[in-house]
Amino acid sequence: MKMSKKILIILIFASVLIGSFCFAQRKLEIIYPTAPGAETPTTVKTALPEYLKYVFTFAIMIAGLLAFGALIYGGFSYLTSAGDPSKMKDGQDQIIAGILGLIIVLSSFLILNTINPQLVLPGGALQPGEAGIRIYTVDSCCETAPDKSLCEDENSFKLTTEVPDLTDPDLNLEKFQEIASIKFLGEPGELTAVLWAEPDFKGNGTTVDYPAGDTQPCKSVTPSTYKSISLDWHTPGVYLYANNDCTGDDYKIYQSSSATLPEFDNKTQSIKFIYGDKDPKSGEYKAKYAAILHEKENFMGEAALFDQDQGDANCKNVGIGVSSITVYVKPVIKDGQPQIVGQGVRFCEDKNCPPDGCFLPESGFYGADKIVPDLTASDYKKCGYDTDKKKCNKDTSCNDRISAMEMDGHYIALLCRDPNLRGDCEVFSSSCANFRNHRIGQCGPWGRKDCLSSFIIKARK
Repeated sequence: MKMSKKILIILIFASVLIGSFCFAQRKLEIIYPTAPGAETPTTVKTALPEYLKYVFTFAIMIAGLLAFGALIYGGFSYLTSAGDPSKMKDGQDQIIAGILGLIIVLSSFLILNTINPQLVLPGGALQPGEAGIRIYTVDSCCETAPDKSLCEDENSFKLTTEVPDLTDPDLNLEKFQEIASIKFLGEPGELTAVLWAEPDFKGNGTTVDYPAGDTQPCKSVTPSTYKSISLDWHTPGVYLYANNDCTGDDYKIYQSSSATLPEFDNKTQSIKFIYGDKDPKSGEYKAKYAAILHEKENFMGEAALFDQDQGDANCKNVGIGVSSITVYVKPVIKDGQPQIVGQGVRFCEDKNCPPDGCFLPESGFYGADKIVPDLTASDYKKCGYDTDKKKCNKDTSCNDRISAMEMDGHYIALLCRDPNLRGDCEVFSSSCANFRNHRIGQCGPWGRKDCLSSFIIKARK
C-alpha cells in the first residue's frame, strides 16, 4: 500500500514536470519562484537549456529541504520514542532515508557538474549600478564656483531613475528644467542620459554620454529647457549587435551561455563587452566577460573567441553566423595580476590520460592564452607511444591520435577539427576522459578517428 502511494506521487510529479514543458504560444501565466543560480523564466520563449537549468536548480533546492526535514523528523521521533522498539525502528529508518536523500541530491549535482558545469553553475547575472547622475543649473558642474556646497544644495539634483515630467508640481523640480551641465556619478560606460524637450520622453532628445575610457564625468549641455530625462543603463555583459561597428538599437545582452538565441538567431554582426562594477578597494572590475560565438545551435559548428578589454575600441565585427553563445568570466585581477587557478590543459594519446601515457606537450601543461593554429606543424610532432622502446616517439605526428584531455584548474578550451580554428569546434571547461564521446573525436570512417587540429586555451574565473 505504501509503495503504491509512492508510485502515485512520483507519477503525479512527473506529469506536472512534463506538462510544464508544454509551452503555449501565448503570454506566460505562471509566476515562477526564484531559484538561486538560475534565471527565472519570464516568457514562453525561454530557451530549453535555461528552462532545464531553472527546473533542475529548483528541484535540487526543494529536494535538499525535504531530505533535511526528513532527517530532523527522524531524529526527533527516535529521541521521543524511548521504550517503544517499533517507533525507534521507524525513527532510525527515517534518519537513514534522510541521509540517503542528501547523498542522492549531492550526487546528482556532482554528476551534472561533470557532464556540463553550465547546467549547475550560477549565471553570474549582474545588475546595472545605481550611482546615477547629478544635474546642474550652472555650467561645469559647479567646479569653478567659490562655494561648492551651495551648488550641491541649491543648483543641483541627483537622479537614479528617469523623470517623465520635470514640470510635475509634486516633484518640485521646476527649476531644474534649465540644465547647464551633468555629472556622471558611476563608472565610464555605465550610463547614457537623454534630455527631452517634451514630457514623457517626446520631442527632440539630447544624448549625453560618458563612454568607457573617458576620464571627465562632467559634461556641458546645450542651453535649453528640458521637460523629461531618461536614463539608459548599460547592463554588464556581452552585447551582440545586428549592425556592424556595434551601432543601432537592435542588440541583445548575454550574461551566461545560451544554446539558442531566440529572436536573434543569425542576426549578429558585431560584439562588444560591458564589465561589471569595480571593487571599491582594489579599483578592479568584479566581472570581466569574454565569449565564444557558435555558428549553430547547441554550441555546434564553427566558432570564434572574443576576449577584448572594455571600451568602444573593443567592438569587433563578427565574421560568422551566430546561433549560440558561450559566456565566461575572466580571472579576477589582484594587484595588477590575473588570479589564474591551475596549470592549464594537456592532451593525451590514450583515453583516461594514464600517468605513463604520452602527453602533448610532452611535459607540463598549455597555460592561459595558448593558441596552436595547426597541430600538424613539425613543432607539435611530439607524441605517439613506441611500444618497443617504451617511450613516447617524438618523430611522429600525433594530431590524429589525441584521445583525451586533462584540465588542471579553471580554464576554457576551444578545440577545432581543422587548422586555423576552422571547422566544427567544441568548448570544454573540464577534463575529458574520452574524445570518442564528443564531436572532436568522431572523424574519419565510422567516426572512429580523433580530429583535433587547432585550439585556444583561456583562463576563466
